[in-house]
Amino acid sequence: MSKEAVLEFVQKVSADESLEAEIETAISGKQGSDAANAIAGVGAKHGYTFTAEEIEAQREELSDEDLEEVAGGGGSIGIGGRRGVNIRW
Repeated sequence: MSKEAVLEFVQKVSADESLEAEIETAISGKQGSDAANAIAGVGAKHGYTFTAEEIEAQREELSDEDLEEVAGGGGSIGIGGRRGVNIRW
């Protein structure tokens, strides 16, 4: 599992408005594993290697400290940072 890759990607999204928009477009109309697969696909396009299952598992494994940086749960990946991006599916 690549916790680091998921967290690095989430941080990149928080700093890159065009990447955020690309994810929002990719997950539009999708839910659950379909949205997670779309996020993993966007990540792969940008050189990050993780699976939809790793995204789902990561939401469950984040420490309290991680949650302050990357708040996830209930079908979303929240991204801290200057814009506070929250991608829901």
